[in-house]
Amino acid sequence: MRPWKKSSKGTKNRRPEDAFQAQVIQFAKLCGWMVYHTYDSRRSVAGFPDLVLVRGTEVLFVELKAPKGRTTLEQKNWLEALSRVESVQTYLWKPEDWPAIEAALNCRVRPLEIAANRQRRVRPTSAPTKPSSS
Repeated sequence: MRPWKKSSKGTKNRRPEDAFQAQVIQFAKLCGWMVYHTYDSRRSVAGFPDLVLVRGTEVLFVELKAPKGRTTLEQKNWLEALSRVESVQTYLWKPEDWPAIEAALNCRVRPLEIAANRQRRVRPTSAPTKPSSS
């Protein structure tokens, strides 16, 4: 089964977890986490978690699923093996787990604040100038 299907117009239909993944990545970055995601996992080892998040001395391995998504045996095996490593945290997150996501990422920024910040972004037209010291 393909991870996406072409519509009649030739555009890709996104997988159900893609929007959720984008939200988690945006939130993690806003909270100061470095984020790694394998763009095309077809040549990767089966079951490796979707995201690797690093901040300071912490590393999180995260598998993301749509609300009705199911983990494969390989995904379960990776999460179990990684969870046995000291100082490594593993998670399986679905959209309904948002409070747990906020807690794990240890960030006080709320999604509404993210949306507000996104709307306020303005590209500077020129480099800021220093105030004159006269």
